[in-house]
Order: sequence, then structure tokens, then C-alpha cells
Amino acid sequence: MGNTRGSWGRGARPRAAAFAVGIALAAGSLFVGGSAQASAKPVSPTPSAPNSSCYPSGGQFHCYAIGWDNTHGPYWGLGVTRSDINISGIAAGSNCSATPTINPGTTEWSFPGGGGIAYQSQWITLAGQQGLDWEEIGTGHRCNYENFWYWGYALNGNWYPLGVHDQSYIGPNSQHRFSIFRAGNTWYYQVDNTTMGTTPNWGTTTGTSVQFGLESWDPGASTTGQPYFNIQYVNGNAQNVNISGRQGSSVDPWMCGVWSSDTEWWGGEGSGCGFSSAAAAQAAAARSVTGSTASAFASAAASAAAARPIPMTGRADARDGMTSAQLTDDCTKVAKTETERYGVAGTVVSAYGRSATAVTGWKSHHLARDGKSLNAGQTDAAGPVAICAIKGDYQIPTPPPAPGTTPMTYDLAIVTVDSHGQVRPFAYGNEKTLADLLTPPTAG
Repeated sequence: MGNTRGSWGRGARPRAAAFAVGIALAAGSLFVGGSAQASAKPVSPTPSAPNSSCYPSGGQFHCYAIGWDNTHGPYWGLGVTRSDINISGIAAGSNCSATPTINPGTTEWSFPGGGGIAYQSQWITLAGQQGLDWEEIGTGHRCNYENFWYWGYALNGNWYPLGVHDQSYIGPNSQHRFSIFRAGNTWYYQVDNTTMGTTPNWGTTTGTSVQFGLESWDPGASTTGQPYFNIQYVNGNAQNVNISGRQGSSVDPWMCGVWSSDTEWWGGEGSGCGFSSAAAAQAAAARSVTGSTASAFASAAASAAAARPIPMTGRADARDGMTSAQLTDDCTKVAKTETERYGVAGTVVSAYGRSATAVTGWKSHHLARDGKSLNAGQTDAAGPVAICAIKGDYQIPTPPPAPGTTPMTYDLAIVTVDSHGQVRPFAYGNEKTLADLLTPPTAG
């Protein structure tokens, strides 16, 4: 889940850099930090917390197909049974047999020779900084079937890998029980009944959500939907409890995922989901991609519907070097894909083209109301930026409301699209909580 995994996209930089979407609840709105720009020198991606943005073009590819639950906590553990599958199409590096190296005293790990990577993972999001602190265990896949187990944790978005188990020990299609659980002040990471590592001295920290599924940093990777089953969490009485209610899911473009029962999630990617190689090439070249799938196999009709633009019902004001056509395209087509990761986009109620400098100040002013500051993932590239206010029905994964309070409604998304085609959902909420964002920044 972290940001630094090695040569291709996850290992040479802090996990915070690869952490594409950090979620923080404040003042009744949801703030989302977008993906960091791909650096000139490729790095290996580390595992990252779920809810990451997916950018098949204009930036580094990073997608998720996950199920989650956040209504039965606090969580003291998570157990998932699954097979260590083979995932085809992962780009090879020059040294595919090399075990990942954990760099001592840092938040980094690396893979000699580079290549692509995908992860079968599970996470417990901790009650520290929502979305920025988590526990994780999983199986890494690289170089077409060179697999390894890994485990670790994150604090403040920085990934701390604790250990890896050499891929030569990981047999294809072998089934195992993967567990993370807390006993006393220590978190344990287990495969079957073997403890792979521990994290001591965590005080009373517990989990606010549990998540499980497929995370990919390689657009060429392909696998049919694979089951994550017998999903259980550990409650405060140290009891293993079956997940129930199929509480939520997040399926990025080019991925597929579906609940098959209350205790079983399926996640897959790419051509394994039914996407053709021709469609893959088109997605890599375009600024927008087919929207998230609602089932394990996307039909042509669903793909066509996802590609349709949403209507522009409000004001469109293109300035600071952006044309009206560019603004309309960015808000009705490009922004739509990322917006719909959390639901269904309806109409663009306002659209503005402004300079990146003006938008940075505008975002910073909004965050400052709640004592927050703009991070690198929320900063748009230099040049004209489209600001899109999109009405819709958004199912945001948030903690349950306090007893006796009315649940927050999320029917408005504020999204920016910069000059590189990067889409950054900035905030989710409603007209009341996001009122100041409906007034655009001053033109430069």
C-alpha cells in the first residue's frame, strides 16, 4: 500500500510519495489528495493504502479493486484466505529473481532491475490519521510469477516494510490464510499459523476499517477475478467474526471487483476482466478510460455508457490560457472517470479554467479553515487547470455517524484536471460544506 516499492513504481521514494489518495474528514467534507507525478527516474512502487487514484495515462498507473468494511469496528484484526495466483503480463526487469531489499533505517524498499508489480493485499486502517496509518500483509507479483510475501505498516503515509519472504518459497496457486491482529500492544503478521513479524509498542491503537483486494502498478498485468474468502475481523473480545453486509467496494478503471457473498470478495485486472488488448492500447493513449466496473466482467454496453460525457448544466468560464472546448472536455469527460470511483456523476454545475498558481492558493485557503495544508498530491502541474464542480450520488467510505446525528450527505465533488491530464478529486461534500469552493479563484 505504501509508496516506495522499488525500481518501477514503489521502492526508491518514501511511501508518502506513492500514496495516491489520502482521506481526511474535516468540517463535514472529504478531502482527497491526488497521485504524485511520476518522477523522471522511475522508482518501484511500494504498497499503498486503498482508495488510490488510477492514472493509465499522464502519470504512473496505480489501480485498486478492493472490498472494505468500516461499520463493525474498532477492529483488532483481519483474516483472509486466498491463493497465491499467477498474474500474467507484468513487465520484466533485468533481475527478476532478486528478492526485494529493505533499506535499513528508511521507509524504502527496492527491486534490482526494475519491472512492474501487482499486489494481493489486505489492510487495517488505523485510528490515527485516517487513511495515512495502516497495517498491511500481502503477496507481491513481479516479472510473471516471481512472487514474494511482505508485511509492514505505515505512519503519516510513510511505508515501513518489516519483512519479505523470498519468492522461491511462494508456490503458484497455493492457498493460505493471511492474518493481521493485535494482542496487547503488539500487532502480529501471520501466514497460516506462522508469525512472519510483529510491531510492538502501539499503545491502544485499533483499526477503523478493514480492506482486501488487488492493487496494481502495471497496466499490462492481467488476471481473472480471484477470491478473497472466509473474511473475518477480530473484535475487542478477541473473537473472530465473519464480515457481513458487503459493506463497500472501490473498483478503479481497468480493474474488476465484486462481492460474491458476505464473506467473499473477487478482484481482477485488465484483459482478465474481459477488457481487450485493443482497448488497453486505447486506454493508455487516452486521457480518460472506461469507468469502474460494477461486476467482474464489463460488457461493451457498460463500457460505452461509462465513456459518455455528463451534461454541463452550469456556468463554464475558461480563462488563463484554457479554451472553452478544453474546459468542457476536461469537466464532462476526463474528470468524470475519477469522480465516479465513489458513485455516479450527474451533471457539471460549474466549470472554471484558471492558472495552477491561482488554484493552489484557492485549495490552500479552503484547507486552512480546518488547520490543514496542501500536500504534493493535491498540487496541480503548471499551466491552465480545469476546476469542475460535479453533482452526483457519491457513496464515500467514512466512519459511521455518532449516535443521534444525521449522516453526512455527499452529492457534490470538486475535481481538478491539470495541463498534464492529471485528475485530482479534491473534496467531496455538499453545497453547504463546500460553499467556498463554488466560488472560483481570481483569474491570473
